[in-house]
Formats: sequence, C-alpha cells, structure tokens
Amino acid sequence: MVVAPLSNPQSLFRDVLALDDVKGLLFLAETGQVLYSKAQDKHLSRLEQEDWNAISKTLARVREVDFFYGDDRIYLRRTAHGYLLVWMGGMAPVDMVKLNCEVVIASLP
Repeated sequence: MVVAPLSNPQSLFRDVLALDDVKGLLFLAETGQVLYSKAQDKHLSRLEQEDWNAISKTLARVREVDFFYGDDRIYLRRTAHGYLLVWMGGMAPVDMVKLNCEVVIASLP
C-alpha cells in the first residue's frame, strides 16, 4: 500500500506529543519507511536510523504492543497505513497516549 504524504503531521500528532513524558513519535509505512518523526530528546532521533523495514516484517501480525525499554516505555500501534510508535518515559499517562493514538488513527486519510 502506498501512503500519501501527510498534509499537516505537526497538527495531527500535536496532542500525542504534548502529553507528559512523551519523548518522541514515529509514523512508519508498512515497508518501514519513516513518514513522520518527532523526537523531544536529541538522543531519540537515532530511531529514524533503525532498519524499520526488517522490524516491520517482524511485527507484521502485531496489532498493538506496549513494552518497557530500559527506563522508558514504547507503545506501538498498527494502522491501516503502517505503524504508529510512541516513545515515552516511565511516568507517561499510557491510557491517555493510547486514547490520543486512537483519535489520530481515526483521523488518518
């Protein structure tokens, strides 16, 4: 599936990124291509450099996963267009992150 470029990604993802302790967000095509990336922390910008194509193949059957990575937490949600990945600290309001991600997914073109 080819995904059209997002017309206003800053506006689309603003509410998710504004939540307490959210450190970054990636929106990936099914192929692993990074369609949008925003890191609140300079160290998280390395996420764009990962081999998301290989990772997306591994996650092909995953609809939703929430896991700890060191002191941080990662929420990954499959969409009709690919994957939405939110990197957050341990104190982030996870339920609010998930709710806002559902709103974003419903708003995708």
